[in-house]
Amino acid sequence: MEKIALWPNTPPLWNEADTREQPWLEWYPHADGGVRGCVLVFPGGGYGMRAPHESVPIAEAANAAGFHAAVCHYRVAWREDPVALGNGPLFDAQRAIRILRSHATEWGVGKIATLGFSAGGHLCASTATLWRTSVPAEDDLKDISAKPDAFVPCYPVISSEASSIQRGSFLNLLGQDATQEQCDAYSLEKHVDAETPPCFIWHTADDEIVPLQNALILSDYLQRSGVPVELHVFPHGKHGLGLAEESDVVSQWWPLCVKCLGRYIT
Repeated sequence: MEKIALWPNTPPLWNEADTREQPWLEWYPHADGGVRGCVLVFPGGGYGMRAPHESVPIAEAANAAGFHAAVCHYRVAWREDPVALGNGPLFDAQRAIRILRSHATEWGVGKIATLGFSAGGHLCASTATLWRTSVPAEDDLKDISAKPDAFVPCYPVISSEASSIQRGSFLNLLGQDATQEQCDAYSLEKHVDAETPPCFIWHTADDEIVPLQNALILSDYLQRSGVPVELHVFPHGKHGLGLAEESDVVSQWWPLCVKCLGRYIT
C-alpha cells in the first residue's frame, strides 16, 4: 500500500477550521503488476465518516480478483456542526481518478471502475453522472478525464426524492438550508444520460437506512437512457454489509460484480 496526497497544496473548497487530515489515496497494485483494470473504492459513512470495512478489504478483494485497486479517502463532515461539503468530495473523487490515469504507464492502470457503498455509493455514482462538473483551477491534472469506465454503487444513496432520501447524507453534503435546486443537483438520477458509463448495482430489499428505491430509481433511469445496467436485489440484509461475508446469499454480489467488471474494465 502506498499513501498519496490527493492535492499538492490546500484542496479546493477546503474548510480551514477542519483539523482532520486532508484527503488522500491509497494505492494497492496487483502483485503481478502489468496493465490491468483498476477498482477505485469509496467507503460509506453518510458523508460524516469512512467505514473501514468498506475500504481496505474491498481493495484486497479486487487485487485477489485480478485488478489493481485504490481507496479514496475523500473529505467528510467530521464536526458536530459541519459546514456543507458541496462539491468538495466530488473534486476529491475526480482528482483520484486523474491521479490514477496520470500514472497509467508507470502503475499499469488500464480502465477504471469506481465502486462505493452508501454515501460512498453516491460519490461513486457522482463520478459517473457529474463528470462534466467544472474542474477547479487548483487541479493541475484538469486536462485528464475523470469519467470512469464503469461504476458500482452498492446500497447507494442516489435521490433526494421524499420516498428515497437518506437525510443524513444530504445534510452533511448540502447543509440544513439546502434549496431544491441544490438537492436536484445531487439527485443523481436526474443527471443520467446516454453517455453515463455501464453500471452494476446491488441493494437489499429490507435496508432500513437507505431505501431500496435509490437503486431502483437509478437502474430505471439508466435503462431508459440505454446504459448497460446490472441490478441485484437481495431479499434480506442490514445496511452496511460491505463484502457481506456473513451471508451466503448477499455475499454473491462480489463474484457477480467481478464478472461484470470483467466485461468493462479488462
